Amino acid sequence: MRIRNKIYLLTTASLIITHSMVFAGDFVADQQAKSIVNNSAKVYPNPIKGNGLIDVDINKDTEVLVELFDLSGKKVKELTKQYFVSGKHQILFDTSNLKDGVYLCKISTDEWIEAQRVIIKH
Repeated sequence: MRIRNKIYLLTTASLIITHSMVFAGDFVADQQAKSIVNNSAKVYPNPIKGNGLIDVDINKDTEVLVELFDLSGKKVKELTKQYFVSGKHQILFDTSNLKDGVYLCKISTDEWIEAQRVIIKH
């Protein structure tokens, strides 16, 4: 079974985004691939003028880490690191102490990583 999935690799210098195909050959691998694909996150509004929101939908109880990086790959701010139960959650964050610019918002659990481009404009 083929499952399309974005894979994000974080290096010390920058965030590298690649597209890849995941091949699941047996039932266990197939179920693991589906559990990763079912997680989602959305950062909005974009651009952000003050407070931003992140809607996170996770399929199992897990710790969620949300971080902001500048385009050089430097971590600018850890927005949250907390345990969530399975389901939909909303994370509010303040950008008033950040400079205007383009950032990458990395949302991760122990099984899933997503990055989204965010523009901050005060």
